[in-house]
Amino acid sequence: MPVNPFNYRRPVLGNICVSAAGVSGLTGIVGMFFVKDYLGLSAAFLASLGFWTGIPWVLKMPFGHLVDLFWRWNSVLVFLGAELIAKVSQPSQPGSFDKPPS
Repeated sequence: MPVNPFNYRRPVLGNICVSAAGVSGLTGIVGMFFVKDYLGLSAAFLASLGFWTGIPWVLKMPFGHLVDLFWRWNSVLVFLGAELIAKVSQPSQPGSFDKPPS
């Protein structure tokens, strides 16, 4: 029975993707050290920055699941989201946006 050379295509492509992900992680580490040295930031600050910027990706799946569960009430969810944005964006004191900070 002849050997089909295309049977090896899937493992080879999988190894290429894994290698690309590893190289991407390595360049990310190198870039992080460059930013740390060039901007004079501490490693703790960069770690906290990475933590806070990663939160949206962590919350993406649970919130996506909740949206899928409550999709039949999507107009109510849009209204509640708009109301929440309106309440959060209001200044705490009247005219506080007009005064410079003292």
